[in-house]
Amino acid sequence: MLTRVGSDFLRFAFLPARTLIQHRRLIFRLTVRDIAARYRGSMLGVAWSLLSPLLLLAVFAFFFGLIFRSRWSPTETGVGSFAVFAFSGLVLHGFISDVLGRAHTVVRSHPSFVKRVVFPLEALVWVPVFSAAFHLLAYLAVLVVFVVVVKGGVPITGPLVALWLLPVMLLGGGLCFLFAALGVFFRDLGQIVPFLATTLLYVSPVFYAMDAVPKPLRPVLNANPLAWLIEGIRSALITGSAFDRSAFLVVTIAAWLFIAMTCWLFRRLSPAFADLV
Repeated sequence: MLTRVGSDFLRFAFLPARTLIQHRRLIFRLTVRDIAARYRGSMLGVAWSLLSPLLLLAVFAFFFGLIFRSRWSPTETGVGSFAVFAFSGLVLHGFISDVLGRAHTVVRSHPSFVKRVVFPLEALVWVPVFSAAFHLLAYLAVLVVFVVVVKGGVPITGPLVALWLLPVMLLGGGLCFLFAALGVFFRDLGQIVPFLATTLLYVSPVFYAMDAVPKPLRPVLNANPLAWLIEGIRSALITGSAFDRSAFLVVTIAAWLFIAMTCWLFRRLSPAFADLV
């Protein structure tokens, strides 16, 4: 009995990885096509993936640093310090917002694929995640250069950013599976998602440090996995703080279980998609 339960749990836990590995070539081709379609017809093409974060960073530093004269903390003052901390939060929030903005239509926008019995619908869900991950890496590259300019170099803990990207991808994938499934049944998600993305921006430590939050409200932020991920990226790439193993394990396991659950839900609901798209 215990052996069967353990086997069922392993199949459940590794369902997203199994679908990803099984359809990896198809997902890669669809992702490349999706990225190319986003910039098709523009003069600079994929170069916008680097120019966009540069322009955002410049505008952000000008208004918040020079106009509002914001400062991150008593020890982190100046235009550059505030901009680098806030931009690191915007990088991760932008990834989640990108995924949310496309997830609820990813199934409905491909009715010909949905009605094909042999087509693996899970492959469609991975495309917005990896497309957003491509732009996430571009934003991170700009952030690294900006950290070098402002701080004089990247701390020795910088490579640990790669570890924190694992729960980031798991969380993004879980949200995409969830909203892709629900978007077929609830068309109103298109109106709700922008509100959720904006709310997430302010309940995450993007424009403020965790230490600036009143203690009674900190449990609310601690319940937000994006807050943990933002702090993890900052500690690795900006402050050089010691790697918080417990925080990393908690958020990674939680994100892993979340994507496993939403992938299972997507698969259970997928037989009804053809009648609704």
